[in-house]
Amino acid sequence: MHRSCLCEKAGGDLVLRPAVLEDASLLLAWRNDPETRAASRNTAPVEAGEHAAWLAGLLEDPARRLYIVVAHGQPCGQVRLDPTGDGLQLSWTIAPQRRKKGYARRAVSLVARAFSERTLTAWIRPENHASIRVAEAAGFRLAGTRDGLLKFVALGVADVQGR
Repeated sequence: MHRSCLCEKAGGDLVLRPAVLEDASLLLAWRNDPETRAASRNTAPVEAGEHAAWLAGLLEDPARRLYIVVAHGQPCGQVRLDPTGDGLQLSWTIAPQRRKKGYARRAVSLVARAFSERTLTAWIRPENHASIRVAEAAGFRLAGTRDGLLKFVALGVADVQGR
């Protein structure tokens, strides 16, 4: 399910394609960007070998999803979905030179629509105002805090109908 590309409708220029091993160096560069590290749970730089092993494991796991955000034919970020006990945890990164162009908002909204049958959660640092705005624009609502992080949740259609 959802191993194919996700595309904006109505002529959108944004595509989320499944990541492949050949994306490793690009993903590592984005992950080790100082601004990305500051917003991450783990703020330490990641080594190339560790990253390659992590990516290979992720790509082999049928329960996890990693998409490359492509705008106007150019990779500009990533969106990742990891299974949790009650849905999927969503995280995202936009390439430093492509930030503040609306790509994160559009990509996260696209994923939220594509996985609307599931509860989506995003954990965001309180000082990461850009990601908070992205989550809220995609329909996520603040649902609490833990370990100094804000928990944002978008309830899936099935969850809303079951209440």
